[in-house]
Amino acid sequence: MVYNEDLSVATTYTPPYAASRVHHGVAASLNWIYVVGGESEEGELLNHCSRFSLTDLVWHTMSELDSPRSHHTLICIENYLYVFGGYCLNWATNYSPASDSILTYDICTNKWNNSNHKLPFGLVDTCALLLTHKGIYIFHSKYLCLIMFAGGLEEYGDEMRPSDCALLYDPTEEDGENFKFLPKLPMPLISVALACDTVENQVFLCGGRMSVYGSELDDISNKVFCFNFSTNCWTQVTVLDFPRYNAFSFVLYDRLYVIGGITIDEVIENTPSSLLTSLINVDHEDSVMVGQITTTDNDQNISPNLLEQFSVGNYIRPNILQAPFRPCHFSEGWQLRSSSSTSSNNLHRTSTQSRPKRLKLSLAKYENHLPVISRCYAAYCIAPYLNCMK
Repeated sequence: MVYNEDLSVATTYTPPYAASRVHHGVAASLNWIYVVGGESEEGELLNHCSRFSLTDLVWHTMSELDSPRSHHTLICIENYLYVFGGYCLNWATNYSPASDSILTYDICTNKWNNSNHKLPFGLVDTCALLLTHKGIYIFHSKYLCLIMFAGGLEEYGDEMRPSDCALLYDPTEEDGENFKFLPKLPMPLISVALACDTVENQVFLCGGRMSVYGSELDDISNKVFCFNFSTNCWTQVTVLDFPRYNAFSFVLYDRLYVIGGITIDEVIENTPSSLLTSLINVDHEDSVMVGQITTTDNDQNISPNLLEQFSVGNYIRPNILQAPFRPCHFSEGWQLRSSSSTSSNNLHRTSTQSRPKRLKLSLAKYENHLPVISRCYAAYCIAPYLNCMK
């Protein structure tokens, strides 16, 4: 499913041969979107990989992984893919332990290889972020290729527990100093979303899950934290209207966005119907105000019908999720600074930023204006990467 720039219109492109999957890795680079591994809806680990061309809008096959893998993370740097951690199937034992391995894929040769580097420990459901394509200043030095990890599950004896670990990985370093540990997260979290703001040399951490098995509202984070590389510390900057985990976040044109992810029924139940209605109809209301469209009986019935679909009694839950979990269909955004504050002279300023200003984003719609009530809960936005190519 491909969205337009303001997240208001969606178009679906379905792979004709690939099985439905969850807990897979997704990355984008050079007009391609890559999908690696994952699990089928029946829980079978997959080694199938494919890529989608943004030029001709067609899916293509790739070489398969040597072993099925899920709950890993995927990063693309120029002509190489990097797979980190996850659960990896051991063919001999038919067991899928947490992995500390790193795989690389050469896009030019269509081949997978095991990297000589390894994670400091096995990591599952961590979030990895390529900090920038143009360089970022960290510890007073400029780095052109750094990957940041935050949270996830790590082994504690015989069990997996949420991690408060944050670290940097330099794939170009060859002297054994590939990983640098950062100050710990404010709390242990699973499946967070990270977004890089290169103007202020900072990273935002959004949402996440605080418990492996918990299904209560208190088990899902609504907090948005910021890590500033100049001060080397974490601070909370705002909150989510819809607590969620497994979402995707990004910074584009001085705005922070959070899309997709998983929330629970209680979040929707506790959200005032007036707010849901405004989010469903924000673009429709704006168009009416400027006289661009004429309302019809069908338009006026959209909100009540949608509100009924979101209610617990009427909500059609995807098979891959059990109650009370559900996909989060609402996007959230914040204006980080005024447009006048992004000049080249301000790239390294140290003045305190004001609190981000919340944006009002509508529920995404298809080209025929019908709302998107998707069964998927994973989202990946290529906008920051395409923006870097301009």
